[in-house]
Amino acid sequence: MNLTCVILAAGKGTRMKSDKAKVLHDVLFKPLLQYPVKLATELGCQKIIAVIGHQENKVRNRFSNQNIIFASQKEQLGTGHAVQCALDSLDENDEHILITCGDVPLLEMNTIHRLYDAYSDNNAVASVLTATVDDPTNYGRIVKDEGGNFLRIVEQKDADSATKMIAEINAGTYIVRRDFLESALDRVKNENAQGEYYLTDIISIAVADGEKVATHCIDDFSQIMGVNTRQHLADANKAKQHEVNKRLMLSGVTIVDPDTAYIEDGVIIEHDVTIYPDVTITGTTSIGSATTIHNGCIIRDSEIGPEVNMQPYCLVEKSAIEGSSVIGPFARLRPEAVLKKGAKVGNFVEIKKSVIGAGAKVNHLTYIGDATIGNEVNIGAGTITCNYDGIAKHKTVIEDYSFIGSNTAIVAPVTIKRGAIIGAGAVITKDVPEGTVAVERSTQRHYKRKND
Repeated sequence: MNLTCVILAAGKGTRMKSDKAKVLHDVLFKPLLQYPVKLATELGCQKIIAVIGHQENKVRNRFSNQNIIFASQKEQLGTGHAVQCALDSLDENDEHILITCGDVPLLEMNTIHRLYDAYSDNNAVASVLTATVDDPTNYGRIVKDEGGNFLRIVEQKDADSATKMIAEINAGTYIVRRDFLESALDRVKNENAQGEYYLTDIISIAVADGEKVATHCIDDFSQIMGVNTRQHLADANKAKQHEVNKRLMLSGVTIVDPDTAYIEDGVIIEHDVTIYPDVTITGTTSIGSATTIHNGCIIRDSEIGPEVNMQPYCLVEKSAIEGSSVIGPFARLRPEAVLKKGAKVGNFVEIKKSVIGAGAKVNHLTYIGDATIGNEVNIGAGTITCNYDGIAKHKTVIEDYSFIGSNTAIVAPVTIKRGAIIGAGAVITKDVPEGTVAVERSTQRHYKRKND
């Protein structure tokens, strides 16, 4: 195949009842428009042209880092008009045009291959993806003659009672020869119930010209489901969720409850990982083999090594956890947190922009920010690194094998040298030499109580 893809994505999506453009609504953590773009990329399309209109600048900004040509449809005058807006982006090298919709996230590559086969095998100027459904309401009907020859597509609002009984519908995806497309669009009129320029009218134009039009009828209606309402959005989200989870389970990942595991397509999870209910994993995350992710964890854009044990209800963002580490329950790793091999971060601990050394323990009720913690360091409960002076952030360094007593405040910038011990309750404002014990506390005094 040598296709150029045109994606129709200009509509507001009135039935979404939203101020946001429909194609910017997310399905499993990706905007709707991302799915046809991904499909076109996987098909090897030489160009991807997105026709946009409503909230045009926001759509452009959301996809600014992708190889998409944007065509602007200032007025929404119908699907035919939308495709016409894309014609300036085509040239003589664009011989075969795949036209699809920006709100159809479940369409599969094999379906497009079959649609192309119908197009090329029949030497057709166009092929149309269709489906036979129990309830064709709101869809354009595929009208054929007694010999099964494709005659035209009739939209719901223009259909008479007999036409409305037709069960074969237009799925809104086409492959069209470019030279015919340009010629036919010049002849499309807006003489219909909606006063719009219908792309579907190119079919009757082709028939009138004596050209061949092919169809491919798909069995799986869910593939062509358009997202027009919040309910459709939820249905598409669930379908993509099941698709991703099924693929992961077939690759050797245990997902205890696939209905409550939300994993973005593209996340890398190796074999023998176990994922418990109510887990969300997104972005560029990768998870090494034999790791366990317990209930309620949220992981974003992070690298998790093998044999990690993530206890319930942890939040991990843009962080790295090396193998055999333990985290949680109720721990938070903020961006640029790094746990080296075998490190332990326990309940109600927050780590931000810090390295926790191999075998180090930060187990309870502690905040570590802008710090480097060495190997085999023990951080007592209630310890904090005081990294912010109200103007700038400062760094704390705790070297290997040091022991930090409970309820210690370390006022950065400060370095605690190798093997030092900090007594509980200390406020450390100066560097602590290697192998020493630092104690800082006021004298305990006792006063006799007075009788009331």
